[in-house]
Amino acid sequence: MPPSGFIRKLPGEIKVTHRPAEKQFGDVNFDSPPKGCGHTTETTGLPSYGRGQTDAPTFTIGTDTVWQHRGLGKSCGTLRNLAGGHETNRLFRIQFELIAFSTREPWLPSSSFQREALAAIKELARDELGVPRKHVWPDKQDDGILATTAYPRRHSRFPNAAGWYGHVEVPENDHWDWGSLRWNDLNAGPQMVDALAFVERFRTPAGRMRSREISPFFAGKPALRDWAVVPDGPNADNMDELRGRLFNAMISNRVWVAKRKVPENKVVA
Repeated sequence: MPPSGFIRKLPGEIKVTHRPAEKQFGDVNFDSPPKGCGHTTETTGLPSYGRGQTDAPTFTIGTDTVWQHRGLGKSCGTLRNLAGGHETNRLFRIQFELIAFSTREPWLPSSSFQREALAAIKELARDELGVPRKHVWPDKQDDGILATTAYPRRHSRFPNAAGWYGHVEVPENDHWDWGSLRWNDLNAGPQMVDALAFVERFRTPAGRMRSREISPFFAGKPALRDWAVVPDGPNADNMDELRGRLFNAMISNRVWVAKRKVPENKVVA
């Protein structure tokens, strides 16, 4: 069993690989306005995050893999947190590292997988942790030196403004990632919703059991039933291919109704 708060998929059916951090820091402070923090690794591969992954975020996003290191709502060790100063890590409900290199000029990852994964994390953070989608600052960073604890953005909106921050905008820290990431331009794909479909269980030529949907996706059982028993079109005697497959599967006792998570625009009714 994975640790509590670990997930199997991000919105959009993006698979998540579990790589739990060895050291845990307890729950985040849910009394603080809901916030997320983004980082870039400034590497080409998955970092070690220090001995035992003490520095690991909630997620790391590679070019074709998303790793989860900490449960949702669990504190990370990703930010500098000086004794006697500001609380930082515990006030962020979610943090991620993007395997990429930041720039001062507005930028997005060249990898479409990374863009989709970032948008999915934005949706997950809103739906599960209450973090607003928006960056609390304009995406384009201000003029001046970013890699300093004195950078003005670090001293006015944190921790009272809910939303997303780059590492560059957190007190006590002097890293300037995520630079001018175009966070507000990252939009998730179609909303994933529950739907019903008839599913057939069958055996491949190699002898392996598989399943496949043999109907459109419908929002409820009445619409699914009506599709099965009331053929479309002017000639009710003609049966289309899907209904023919459904009929053959039914008489062989190889069909059932299954719930699926699908893009909203794929649901017929």
